[in-house]
Amino acid sequence: MPRRATQTREMDVLTEFLRRVQKARATSDYGPVEEMVAPDATVLTGDGEDRGAEALVGLLRRMGGKRFRAQIVAPKGGLITVLISPVTRDGGWGPSWEQIYEIYDDQVVGLTDLGRTPDMVYRSRSQPN
Repeated sequence: MPRRATQTREMDVLTEFLRRVQKARATSDYGPVEEMVAPDATVLTGDGEDRGAEALVGLLRRMGGKRFRAQIVAPKGGLITVLISPVTRDGGWGPSWEQIYEIYDDQVVGLTDLGRTPDMVYRSRSQPN
């Protein structure tokens, strides 16, 4: 079997994780999601820092109350930025914000959700000046 770049493997893990989140939102069964979360995962939000798989899955459960689209926008070295866009009543997309997932050893070990919009983030190496 040919070797794959680490970044490619991390993308595969996150893609599978986000698929499970969408399915769990529809079925209310977050067991398969929790299987992919490290027991000592870190969750960083505007309210502070929390630890544990329960905290991370709890944040995803609260998000699951509304429909949203998750779009991977910046994968780099174990930290993968995902743009979260809520679905509006008319079928369009509402204001988006970023979540940063940390992947290690085929598990989600961290989630940062500070509510930052793409306009609030400056990426000098990835955006034209």
